[in-house]
Amino acid sequence: MADFRPVQAGDEAALTALWHESFGDPEELIREFLQLLPEMGFGLAAFVDNRLAGAAYMIEGIACTGKEELPCAYLYAVAVDPAFRRQGLGASLSQGCAALARQRGARLLVTEPAEPSLFAWYERILGTTRRLGRKSRTIPAGLGFLPEAVSPEEYGRCREELLGNQPHMRPKSAALAFEKALCRAYGGDLYRVGGGIAAAYRENGACVIRELLGPEPEKGAAGLARYLGMERALLLEAAAEGEDYLAYDGPALPPDFHWGISFD
Repeated sequence: MADFRPVQAGDEAALTALWHESFGDPEELIREFLQLLPEMGFGLAAFVDNRLAGAAYMIEGIACTGKEELPCAYLYAVAVDPAFRRQGLGASLSQGCAALARQRGARLLVTEPAEPSLFAWYERILGTTRRLGRKSRTIPAGLGFLPEAVSPEEYGRCREELLGNQPHMRPKSAALAFEKALCRAYGGDLYRVGGGIAAAYRENGACVIRELLGPEPEKGAAGLARYLGMERALLLEAAAEGEDYLAYDGPALPPDFHWGISFD
């Protein structure tokens, strides 16, 4: 029988080891996430005989704008030690995080399944029946706009200016700080580029652009790829007819809704 409780001081070493084993992220990035966690949201841990068996996290304070502003919570990094899998711990951790987030005011619950087969699993345990889609474009490196790294605060200010009245997701500053740390861990950053902004990093030989806002995105993508020493950019863009990548519950978001940054 597992015991569940919020993550707390003293858990960091075990949480870092579990995350690293489950997802392969650098330990420095994991520690930075855990340091930012109290500003971003909360975590839930499962213990069996005083041994960490699993953990999950919720990034809170995300606002989904539109006709009304909806508080949103993003389920993240659900991990179970291999020795304790197939015992329902992942489902229990996810459900526990969701219940607490709703108690704390979330009206939308969002998750990013690691693979397509997990959409049905999350729908069954959390009721995430709605989905957001995206498409990817490959753009060769070229003489596009030259990027300049910016702070999370500057990125957030520019992002709000560029999105204007378009319905969109607005993360807390601590979540943007983690996004910057994530991009930097994989050879990228948050950038100002060609009158716009971009969140990008290196992965599998490409410059992966999680978000690019501003004029002439092709020039921005080409310049980013060249700047990061990649032969091509993989530009991820919202698309109603694209591949599903986020699942959520709650009120339907409008067709032109922009999520952009995710934390996978």
